[in-house]
Parts: sequence; structure tokens; C-alpha cells
Amino acid sequence: MWHQHLLPALFPQIILAAASVLCLLLIAWKRNHAVVHLFTLLSLILALASLGKIYDATAVDGLFVIDGLGVFVEGVILIAVFFITIFSYPYFFQSQIEKEEYYVLLLLATLGATSMVISNHFVSFFLSLEILSVSLYTLIAYPKKMSASVEAGVKYLILAAVSSAVLVFGLGLIYVQTGQMSLAELGKLATGGIGANIWMIVGLGLVIAGLGFKLALVPFHLWTPDVYAGAPAPTSAFVATISKGSVFVFLWRLFSSVGTMSHAVQLIFVVIAIASMLIGNWLALLQQNLKRLLAYSSIANLGYLIVAFVASGETGLHAAMFFLVAYFICMLGAFGIISFLSEPAESGQQERLSLSSYTGLFWQKPGLAVLLALIMLSLAGIPLTAGFIGKFYVLLSGVYSTQWLLVIVLILSSVIGLFYYLRVVIQLFSRPETPVSYPASPYAVSTGLAFLVLFILLIWFGVAPGHLMDQISQMVHMIKG
Repeated sequence: MWHQHLLPALFPQIILAAASVLCLLLIAWKRNHAVVHLFTLLSLILALASLGKIYDATAVDGLFVIDGLGVFVEGVILIAVFFITIFSYPYFFQSQIEKEEYYVLLLLATLGATSMVISNHFVSFFLSLEILSVSLYTLIAYPKKMSASVEAGVKYLILAAVSSAVLVFGLGLIYVQTGQMSLAELGKLATGGIGANIWMIVGLGLVIAGLGFKLALVPFHLWTPDVYAGAPAPTSAFVATISKGSVFVFLWRLFSSVGTMSHAVQLIFVVIAIASMLIGNWLALLQQNLKRLLAYSSIANLGYLIVAFVASGETGLHAAMFFLVAYFICMLGAFGIISFLSEPAESGQQERLSLSSYTGLFWQKPGLAVLLALIMLSLAGIPLTAGFIGKFYVLLSGVYSTQWLLVIVLILSSVIGLFYYLRVVIQLFSRPETPVSYPASPYAVSTGLAFLVLFILLIWFGVAPGHLMDQISQMVHMIKG
């Protein structure tokens, strides 16, 4: 029901929606890249600040639930988009394309992502998913003169449309069997002993397939390297982090409501997690393209995240949220560096994609090289980094839930991953045979500060993880409406 806390509960979504419209009006009045960029940053800060107005959990007519999990992930998403926006300005500054509409799409995609993490109903989830997906189609293909970006956008459009159809069919089967589309009502039915018949299992299987595509889990991962490599680097960062994080939260909400339903469904997730960890790391070993390497790395990392999902419970949720934050920081930093080192070209930005183009980066730009090396070590799970603590918590959740097979595969696949992460680190500190020139960006101050913050967070959460874990615990234990 509507009450005094309802409007503050939806402040972030209201601000993002209004900012999208105002941004369009601003562009119609006068095109100015710097003004639109600054307006986007201020809108994100305002939306983030509005989260402090959410006092307790609030159900919005059954469509949304504003609980601690949703508020926490909304905050993480808004902070991540803030970093992506900072990286976007120097990336598009010298491009010949019209840049301003990019920020409108970025705000709309953020609106879809933040709405998805608080969705408590099939309808609100699907509307949020489509707002996010339609914005991403255009963001991926935004440099329209670059054939690789257009190709990536078309591939994502076709495959995402198919996966959405599969997802909707699965949700429809669940509705036919239960007569409910609200996750809260499904939770009540599950408590009362909902029947796990064949059509219910099929419906859940189709939902897993649809969401598996969005999360780029094996065997639904084939689009990932092409989209990551073809999309502009800031957009690749969005797809790698926010798009996947928001879908994961809904996946958690859905299966927390309906329960595991059967041993077969749990077994599906175990197989997907094992395949994603092994295949993602194995294919990354073969890559000489940094963005494709990060794409396969993200597949493996989502496999680790599914280990915490299978573990479920309070331990699993805490581990998943910490790991998600560490993963966000790493991917934002990696794609931010790729954005920063890109050079203007006639058809759009020319990104440094091959690993050889990063040879000797330390001798030219030591700060960026140290940050990228730290990111690789964090993704590899080396101690004193946030990634190590994230993997440790995921491993712990697997041990607590006695998922020994997943624990063993996680350890083995992490060892495989160590090889290609260290290969990147070695390239960064090697002496190049011929000097490599890197662009001198006039906007190094803002991006430099962003890189410094990411560096501090990677170390801080690796050395003193208790602060973040306390925050996660506090938010997750918020009273649910």
C-alpha cells in the first residue's frame, strides 16, 4: 500500500528517469558534450544520495521490494556507472560522432538495472530487463562507423531477443502452474509445499537458460567475447559488471522464493558453475586480445559467483555480494585503462586490444601498469587483494554447504586462471623491443583520481575486508516488507 515511505523508496528510479528526459531536452536546446557529461555525473550523485532516504523495506504494490539487498546493489550500480561515465568522457571526446545521446542511453540502462534489483514480480522484472537490454543494443553499436561495434550490437540484439523469448516462456509456464507472478506469493506457495511437477521444472529450466544468457554462463556464453571486443570499452565495462550484477540479484530473489524445487534444478546449477569455471579459464588461456581475455575471465568469475548461489543461505549471499563488489572494481579498472589508452581514429576510437600493445607499459605509464597488474592479481585471487578475499568467501560458502565438487573445481580453475593473468602482468613489466607511444590525455586528472580510488579499494578490501562485510551484513539484515 501507499504510505509515507513509498516515494523515497523509488527516488533513485524517479531521478534517473527524470534525468534521462532532462538530458534529452538539454541536447535539443544545445549540444555540449562537457555539459551533458557533467549533468549525468550530477544525476548519478543525486540518485546515490537519495538512497539515504530509504528508511525501511517497502513493497510497492507487489511490483518492487525495497529491502537491504536491493538498496546495497543499487548503490554499487550507481557508483559503478559514475566511474563508467568518468571514463566515457575522454574516450568519446575526440570522436567525430555525436556523443551526447550516449549519456541518455547510459542513464536509461542504469534505470533498468536499478529497477531490476528491486523487482519482486515477473512484470516489473521483464520491463526492467527490456529497458536495460534495448539501451545496451544501442550503447554497444554506438560508434556507428565502426563495423566491429555494429556487428557486436546486432549479435547481441538477435541473441538477447531469443533469450528473452525463452525466458518469458519459462516465466509463463511457472505462472500456469502456480497462478502467481509475484515472487512474494511464490514464496508462500513454496512454504506451503508447491508441487514440483514436470512443467514447473521445464519452466525453471527455461528461466535458467534465459538468465544464463544474460549472465554469460556456459553454454550460453558464445556472444560474450565478440560483444566485449566490438563494443566501446566503457560499454564493455557496463555489460561486464552492471548488466550481470542486476540479473544475478533477480536470479537470487527468484530461487530464494520458489526454493530449489528439486535436486534436478540444483544439479543444473552445479553443472553450469563447473562448466563456466573450467571453460571460461581454459579459453582465456588462448587469447592474445585483452578484451576477449577479460570476456572469458568474466565467464569464469560468474561461475565462481554461482558457487555462492548454490550454497545459498546467509553465508552464500554475503559471499556473493562481496565477490560481486571485488569483481566490479576489477572490471571497471581494466576497461577504464583500455578506454584511457585508446586513440582517436576516423571511424571512432582505436583501442589497444592485443596483449603485445601493452608490453612495457610500466616504463611509459607506471601508475596505470601497477593498477592493471593489481587488477590481474586480484582476478587471479592473489592475497592482499579484494579478489582473494572474494574468492575465499565463495570457497567458504561452498565448504559450509558441503558442495565439495564445486570447491575442488573452483580451486583447480583458479590455478588455470593464474597462468593467463600472470602473462598479462609479465607483458606490462617487460622491456619493449621498440618504444611504444601512448596518447597524452588532457583529461588525465579526473580519470587519474578514478583510477586511484579503484586502486585504494582493491587494496583496502583485500587487507581490511571487515568494513565492507559489515556493511553487507547490515544491509542484508534489513527488515523485509
